[in-house]
Amino acid sequence: MAGPFDGLMVVEFGRFIAVPYCAQLLGDGGADVVKVEPITGDESRRNGMIIDGESRQFLNKNRGKRSLAVDLSDETARDAVRALTHRADIVLANFRPGLAEGFGLDYDSVAAANPRVIYAENTGYGHEGPLADAPAIDVVLQAYSGIAQFHPDGPVAQPNPLVDYGAALLMAWGISTALYHRERSGSGQKLDIALLQAALVLQNNNINHVDAVDSGRTEFAEYLKTAFAEGATWADVLEERTRGGLLALMRAYYGFHRTSDGTIAIGGGSLGIRQQITKVLGLEDRWVTEPGWQP
Repeated sequence: MAGPFDGLMVVEFGRFIAVPYCAQLLGDGGADVVKVEPITGDESRRNGMIIDGESRQFLNKNRGKRSLAVDLSDETARDAVRALTHRADIVLANFRPGLAEGFGLDYDSVAAANPRVIYAENTGYGHEGPLADAPAIDVVLQAYSGIAQFHPDGPVAQPNPLVDYGAALLMAWGISTALYHRERSGSGQKLDIALLQAALVLQNNNINHVDAVDSGRTEFAEYLKTAFAEGATWADVLEERTRGGLLALMRAYYGFHRTSDGTIAIGGGSLGIRQQITKVLGLEDRWVTEPGWQP
C-alpha cells in the first residue's frame, strides 16, 4: 500500500537528530526524502562509526533517504539546491541563524518561487527574544528548561535526547496539519518548531504544579529512596506518603519500588487498578476506598 505521504518530495537540511528524524518519519510514510549534506557529511555519520562514513547514530535517523553532498559556498551548487527546493513539497531546515538567508534558502526566498511549499524550521529558542540567535543542543535545553532537575540527587541529564526527539515529533505533526491546510486552501506555510517548545511540552504535567496541593514531594521522594532499603513495608509507605500531598498519594501506586529481589514498576493510574493493587497486597487505603479523600 502507498503511504500517506506517497508522491511528496522532501528536501532536508538537517544534522544530528531533530530534523533528520522528522524527515525519516515522513520517509516512512512514503515521502521521497533528499538529504542535503556538506561535502564532509552530517556530523552524526561519525558518531559510533561502524565503517567509514556510516554510524549507528546516522543510520537510525536517515534510513530510506537519498543524499546529496554539496558545498553551499559554491554558487553553482547553491543554484542546483535552490532549484530542488522550488520543486519540493516540504523543506526541513536547521541552519544556524542567518545562514539560510545568505544561501537564498530561507522561507521567503523559497516560497517566492514555490508558494505551496511547507517550510519547517527547527530552532533552539524561536525567532524572538534574547536567546533567538543562541546556539542550542539537547543537553543544554534539558538544563535551561528544567527537565534535568527532576531527579532526587539534583540536576542529571537524561540519557536519551528527549528534547530532540520531542521536537522531531512536533515538527512531523505540524507538517501533517500544514499539508491538510494546503489540501484545502492551496497555500503553503512556514513552521517554526523550537527545542525549548518541545522541552516545555515534555514537562506538561509539571507546568501546572500547585504548591498548596503538591507540597512535600521532595521530602517524600527522599523518604522513598531509603524506606524499602531500610525495611519499610508497603503499609508504612501508604501511611508516610500522606506527608507528601496529592502527588505523593499517586507515587505510592505509580513508579518504581525496590523489593527484596529487585525493582518493580507499578502503574496504578486509575482507581480500578489501585483497587486491584490494594486487594493483591491485602491493604486498606482510604484514598482508594473513599473517592475524594485527601490528606
